[in-house]
Amino acid sequence: MDKKSQANALLDRLSRVLEGMVKPTGLRHYRPEPTDLIIATYPKAGTTLLQNLTYQVVVATGGAPPFDPDGLAFEDINQVAPWLDFGPEFGVMEAPTNPRIFKTHSCADQFNLDKSRYIVCVRDPLKYPASFLDFLLEPLLGENVTDDELKREIFDELVSRYLLGLPPSNASSETAFRRYGLWFDHVKNWLFPSRRNVLVLFYEDVVADVGATARRVAGFMGRSLSDEAVQTVAQRCDRQTMAADSKFRSQSTRYGLGIGNAELVYCFPEKRKGFTEFSLRDKHVEAVHMKIQETFGVSDYQALRELVNGREDASADALPTDIL
Repeated sequence: MDKKSQANALLDRLSRVLEGMVKPTGLRHYRPEPTDLIIATYPKAGTTLLQNLTYQVVVATGGAPPFDPDGLAFEDINQVAPWLDFGPEFGVMEAPTNPRIFKTHSCADQFNLDKSRYIVCVRDPLKYPASFLDFLLEPLLGENVTDDELKREIFDELVSRYLLGLPPSNASSETAFRRYGLWFDHVKNWLFPSRRNVLVLFYEDVVADVGATARRVAGFMGRSLSDEAVQTVAQRCDRQTMAADSKFRSQSTRYGLGIGNAELVYCFPEKRKGFTEFSLRDKHVEAVHMKIQETFGVSDYQALRELVNGREDASADALPTDIL
């Protein structure tokens, strides 16, 4: 079997595993409260970092759960900021904080957006394929792929299926990678039109200044953080610290997906050898930029960031009409 066929076979297997997940029916059971904070992301967009950051802000401003007054005793991040999409299946629907914190990967049109508050985090779409593969391929398939040529084929095929939404190149199976739609539609659904109860963050800004993000999240909640509290939140959200902490890796059957006993690592060390060594091919980068242009009316992801970050004082009428 050649490398391309091997790559397709592995991704077909991964797709079947994902198809076997429990279905995300949690929103049927969700009863929103006006103070709820829902962290909304496309998968692999800093979700765990935002869960921990928001939780630590809530703890620092007097909203800690009784069993964890100092914000360090929780066993798993999904215990204190449950996954709303799957919560009922795992008995973790009720968030213990005040205000309640949830996470979701669902689209905005699945919510009554007037009922709660939302913290949306968006990440460069060019970064998704590597992060996705590092997160799921080995834990779910037990495959430690070391052949660089095979890894390249897997990466390229996933870009086509998962990011660009093209049919599998072998045309032998459907892909389960798009449970939450394509990145372009998902992001548009959350970002446009602008809403006062939706705080939009960009992953790149968050990791560049966690303390500033903590202040923004606190302000969005109507609370404030002391300089000391900002420092504490930033320390607890340090990537290397989180990567070494079992709170940020989970047995999927307990808090996650219902796909066996695979341990899913939510936060990797910054430097590691994985699929992050690969970049998208020029033709794929061009295709992504074309989709961004078609969807948002801007040339690339950086232009989208500038548009959204610069619109805080602008009215909805000032936004491009083709994305309203």
